[in-house]
Amino acid sequence: MEINRYSLETLEKLQTEKLGYLYMDNFTLAKKKRDDISKSQLEIIADILSKRCMERTATIYREILLDLKKSIAKEQYERSALLRDMKNHFYQHVLG
Repeated sequence: MEINRYSLETLEKLQTEKLGYLYMDNFTLAKKKRDDISKSQLEIIADILSKRCMERTATIYREILLDLKKSIAKEQYERSALLRDMKNHFYQHVLG
């Protein structure tokens, strides 16, 4: 999985939903591969999302929760742990 790198200006212009997907992809790469570039971009995305409409960012949070519940039901423990960490990070850095 390779993530495109975006400038701050480009990220700020993206719709909240697209930023949410980029957040999830960058979180996964930063966590699994310990990729510093993904981690850096993740923090930038989280900062942008934290300034967006709460209703739209809460939708992303609910999507993460739904994915977490599905992975637990399917007994996908590694994915569940990743999504748990993602949920906590999103809550702390975007919603918090």
